Amino acid sequence: MKKTLIVSSLVCLAQMAVASTIVYSANEWTDSNSAGYATKYINLEEALSSDVSWSLTAEYTLNGLTMNQWGSAFLASGTDPLLEQANYKNTTAFQYYVGTSQNGNGEGFQTLGFITENNDLKTYGASTNILTNVGTATLEMSWDVKTETLSWSISSNGADVASAEFIKSDYAASDSEITSLSYALNFTGNTPASLNTLTVTIVPEPTTASLGLLGVAALFLRRRR
Repeated sequence: MKKTLIVSSLVCLAQMAVASTIVYSANEWTDSNSAGYATKYINLEEALSSDVSWSLTAEYTLNGLTMNQWGSAFLASGTDPLLEQANYKNTTAFQYYVGTSQNGNGEGFQTLGFITENNDLKTYGASTNILTNVGTATLEMSWDVKTETLSWSISSNGADVASAEFIKSDYAASDSEITSLSYALNFTGNTPASLNTLTVTIVPEPTTASLGLLGVAALFLRRRR
């Protein structure tokens, strides 16, 4: 009985102290549509909360075509990746968008939901429209609960395209709990674009493991009495 309790307690502590990583494959996304365009979304098994540190990595295959003449939604919070810009300003939502020169905001990688100097849309890596490249792309995003900082970066065919870092006061979504993600690329043709794998890692707070250890210690003390 005592040995069983010890083993169970150690397993419990290990689960609390180790980061949780979940990998979502391409076929786990649900087909949907927005404003007549094909989109995809997924409900996360564990929400991304501002109370803990977390990171995500999205790996893409690109076919050199954008969703429409204005661009594509690389990744967004929620189930609709094509909401208008006004829906992201000063809200708990975000959208990574790759725009073309036809959208009036310049060619390149853009973010909605991240406050800029003018509280408006800002373009990163404007010299490169990554969705006109055939090949692969990687989007990385992380939230550090200790420094209250959100960071992201995007690369295309192994080359860095753009990156940025926001402190909590500049990141409207820092108080949000993200329960689903979505995207909209060019899904047509013989080689449709795809988000191949999404890897999400959630790091538990150190206090969580500490409280768990105290709980186990209390159980042992009670057992010894």
